[in-house]
Amino acid sequence: TSYSRVMMSTYLHARVPVYIEEAQRSALLACNNTSTLSLKYLKQIVKRELEPGMRLVTSGQGGLYPPNLPVGLIARVDAKGVSVLPHMQLQRLVEVQVISSTRPAPSADLN
Repeated sequence: TSYSRVMMSTYLHARVPVYIEEAQRSALLACNNTSTLSLKYLKQIVKRELEPGMRLVTSGQGGLYPPNLPVGLIARVDAKGVSVLPHMQLQRLVEVQVISSTRPAPSADLN
């Protein structure tokens, strides 16, 4: 049996393991229910290394996404956290890429 699950990175419960190329750091990208995304689980010392314009790609951790897919750019770093602009302008999205996975089907229906 085959199945597909399509999830936008702006979906409220989406979490994507990412790699910040210039800082050589890993983080978790999450939706914050706005037009930007946010980085989670960063230590304060790591936040000080980050600057607007730094590029994020998928890290490949967890095996759901292959590594090095472009995800976004850091837009802002401040006391509230780290904001990320998505790589794509989601309003202009006309194509999606299906990534084949050998992971087993989820046990719970997410609908």
